[in-house]
Amino acid sequence: MKKKRKMSAGKVLVGVATVLILLIAATAVIGSVSEIRDVVDARRYLPREESIRYSIARGEYYTALGNVRELEACDVQLTGATEEAKAVAYYYDAAVLCKAYEKTGDTEQAELQRLRMQRFAAAAGTLRDHLSKIDALLEDY
Repeated sequence: MKKKRKMSAGKVLVGVATVLILLIAATAVIGSVSEIRDVVDARRYLPREESIRYSIARGEYYTALGNVRELEACDVQLTGATEEAKAVAYYYDAAVLCKAYEKTGDTEQAELQRLRMQRFAAAAGTLRDHLSKIDALLEDY
């Protein structure tokens, strides 16, 4: 018959501490590698231009606006079709702000937003039909 070896409390604590230290170290290494990868290739995570046009087509104007701003923040030059989608997204932004300023009684800022709306409406091109959808969407607010 074999003798059963008893493990002392000290050995158990050392074992548990070793496992915890290894888990913490592994988590730190994985997090560091992830941060380095993101810094090195930040453009990899940018939205594609097609996603802006797709968001406009689906009526997701806020999403399109966020994607446009992200691309512009990284100095990405947009192509012709995406420029029209960008104009619609910025029209949405101006329309929302105009409505908010009207509600608060700030007529001066509301007028500035109306001017922005006119400028973006002129650049909307073939996506002009979305402007009336945005106006109808904001009518209820």
